[in-house]
Amino acid sequence: MLQSNCLPNESARRHHPGSADLDGLASQREKTCAIGEGGSEEGARLVVVGETWLPGYPVWLDYCRSAALWDHAPTKTVFARLRQNSVAVPGNETKFLARLPAALKVTLVIGVNEKVESGAGNGTLFNSLLTFGATGKLVNQHRKLIPTYPERLVWGQGTALVLSRV
Repeated sequence: MLQSNCLPNESARRHHPGSADLDGLASQREKTCAIGEGGSEEGARLVVVGETWLPGYPVWLDYCRSAALWDHAPTKTVFARLRQNSVAVPGNETKFLARLPAALKVTLVIGVNEKVESGAGNGTLFNSLLTFGATGKLVNQHRKLIPTYPERLVWGQGTALVLSRV
């Protein structure tokens, strides 16, 4: 049986993601910082922000019946925007995210749309969960292994190569 002093302090709140545009990420950055600061002030050592927090979930998959049509211009447009605004690992957004847990001395787990910008998988997007330790170091990068049926139109399959124990 676990003793309560072995578990991290808890702070649970529900937040809705903001803009799906990293170019205008100020509001999303502020919201992410506020979540981290709120948890830290309440004594939490672990702050978790949900799936695809940055830059947002590709909701058109659930509402646009034409999303899977070959050469569908509107789908190409929103996909290009999603890719442009997705998070490169490593990259500027991960540098920003790393500073937050280091400043607050918390572990941050955050969901992102990850883009591969070079090398194997160049151009692929992944539904990823990034874990930053209390020093700000990226300690885990988990790519969703098998996206659900419509999500496969957007995200590649993850591999066991990035699975690790934290």
